[in-house]
Amino acid sequence: QQQSFISQQIWMCGGSLEIIPCSKVGHVFRESQPYKIADGAIDVNNMRLAEVWMDDYKKIFYAMRPQLKGKQFGDISERVALRKKLKCKSFEWYLKNIIPELEIPDLYPPGRGDVSLLDVSL
Repeated sequence: QQQSFISQQIWMCGGSLEIIPCSKVGHVFRESQPYKIADGAIDVNNMRLAEVWMDDYKKIFYAMRPQLKGKQFGDISERVALRKKLKCKSFEWYLKNIIPELEIPDLYPPGRGDVSLLDVSL
């Protein structure tokens, strides 16, 4: 079961999502995008998400994406203030109460990284 980022905000900030058996939800997928996504925009958005909503768990995010550590992601002060104003719960609360079946990766696993093949021809 995959949760969307918006549902995380809803749960963490005191709301709830309801599954209504008789409801119909649909999405129309386009064959192509009518707009261009700027290079790096997805990474910037993910960093902003981690910084505002993931609390100490953002360390795991950066451990999984080390190339993003130290990169600029813009001003998040308004989003942080909104989270505080709404008295949103912690990301740990979300993990324990809403999606407890999610396996959290180790911050320091025995091994992590890329595997590449070396040409060792003699």
